[in-house]
Amino acid sequence: MICKMRSVLLLLLLLSFFIGYSIIGQEKEIDSFIESYAKKNQFNGTVLVQKDSTILCHKSFGIADRRFNVPITNETVYKVASITKAFTSVLILQLYDEGKLDLSETINTYLPDYKGEAGDKVTIHQLLNHTSGMRQIDTISSLENAFKYGLGYLQKPNASDDLLRLFEQDSLVNEPGEKWSYNNFEYMVLGKIIEKLRNKTYEEVLHEKILVPIKMMNTGVLHTENIVDKLASTYLSSNKSSNLMPDLPVYMEFGLEERKI
Repeated sequence: MICKMRSVLLLLLLLSFFIGYSIIGQEKEIDSFIESYAKKNQFNGTVLVQKDSTILCHKSFGIADRRFNVPITNETVYKVASITKAFTSVLILQLYDEGKLDLSETINTYLPDYKGEAGDKVTIHQLLNHTSGMRQIDTISSLENAFKYGLGYLQKPNASDDLLRLFEQDSLVNEPGEKWSYNNFEYMVLGKIIEKLRNKTYEEVLHEKILVPIKMMNTGVLHTENIVDKLASTYLSSNKSSNLMPDLPVYMEFGLEERKI
């Protein structure tokens, strides 16, 4: 029995050694790849690679604010823009799992006051996968065009209800389900459906159903009037040059899918 126990202990020690060595090897390999990529592509941002509970890499590169040469750190906060659509999708599918929403039902089923052709034709599923056939509301064709004419609804203090009224009566440009076309308005509609069925604001539902349960304590909704500590500035470049320039100003309350940090 003693010999067997010693053998088991030795085996466990060897396994621990090899697992530890493997993780160290993985860390070095990942570090080398990320360092090389960041340098070659002038990457600005933070990279975190985690396997189970073990963080294999957590590094930051570049400049958070180029006016004052503020470096990006592991504490830098970022605007995640349309990645918020993934959160909206989860909130919709949670309602589906709870039996409060049917993906095959149309917009008017949950927003009976919705006006326009799409109301009784476009399903929740089609909103989710960008096949609604709705007119594209983002019509900026180039940076030069944006400088000359502005960013339209993105630069006006519209609440989500205002945007719904502004675009809901547009005619469909394709039959629902016929063609894929990425469209921010589809997710604005989904956001209003979430608010209607939960009887709460999108922000309240987001915190209650996703952020608090999985302890995403450094994530939230971005508001124009709030100053967020360590928030990185955003930049853009034209087709004619790779040089970065300050991003065009946007009113942060304009919609539900692009205002998270």
